[in-house]
Amino acid sequence: MKDMGEKDIDMGMMDTGGGTSSMGGEKRDIERGNVLAGERRWAPHGSFRGVFTDTVIAGESTEGSATCLLVRIDPGMAIGRHVHEKNTEIHYVVEGRGVCTVQGRRIDYAPGTVAVMPRGEEHSVATEGGLRLLAVFTPRL
Repeated sequence: MKDMGEKDIDMGMMDTGGGTSSMGGEKRDIERGNVLAGERRWAPHGSFRGVFTDTVIAGESTEGSATCLLVRIDPGMAIGRHVHEKNTEIHYVVEGRGVCTVQGRRIDYAPGTVAVMPRGEEHSVATEGGLRLLAVFTPRL
């Protein structure tokens, strides 16, 4: 397993909508079918300490239908309980292990795990050793 700190993970995402994606404050042009790969531009999450995000596909690129974030949760940290009233959230675990709780139901997170948090349902994610996941929100954030 790779270091869960600041090291880059080699992960590319395909944009299917065309447009411009805002990645860590920098605008990148995206054309239909291009793959984005390279250094992560981690930004601290506004609400949860030890959680960082990198916008892989911004909502503008999907005409508002989705936002796609790479999320890093540092060891011993968590995304606390919260609800998205207007968005369904889908997680795909890329690296690490943790636990997601959705409406009181526990889901063990390991690479390859996929979980769906329907809009309006309380959820949280915690990790002891660090975790990276792809989070897709629909409609866009």
